[in-house]
Amino acid sequence: MSSKKKSKQFEYVKKEVLEGKSSNQIQKDLRDHNMGMRRKVLLATIREMKGTRIKPDRFKYVPLKYRHPKSGRPVSEERLNRAERRIQLSFGQKQITIAGTVNGRPHRIQIKGRGRDLYRVMGEIIRHPPKKRFLTTTTDKVVGELNFYEDWDRRPNVNS
Repeated sequence: MSSKKKSKQFEYVKKEVLEGKSSNQIQKDLRDHNMGMRRKVLLATIREMKGTRIKPDRFKYVPLKYRHPKSGRPVSEERLNRAERRIQLSFGQKQITIAGTVNGRPHRIQIKGRGRDLYRVMGEIIRHPPKKRFLTTTTDKVVGELNFYEDWDRRPNVNS
């Protein structure tokens, strides 16, 4: 790109900044006048003209799942552990939903776990509904959540 075109762009940007236009409006106007500019360069130019700085901890506001591991601020151990637990729980597990009615009131239970465990637990749940009307749990904790004194009105639906 020629230096003449660059100086034209910078003059145009300067004029637009003085008018108080946003970076999106400036970029659109540049494009309309066939003087397109990369967004990163445009934002740096606008910051330079206004005399503003980049926030020092701008990565703090980026959600963990989108954050690059080498981004400015280190992630706390607690957040890493939570993220690892979430990944471990979802890895290699399946989920089933069992829904039906007990005494005319709807009950639904969602269970996560491995195939064989889900099959075993599903048999128990079909015989005995959960104590709570709506429940989400894993195969390890299901037995404590069942109500052995109630019965389903009819055979519940199982979705996997």
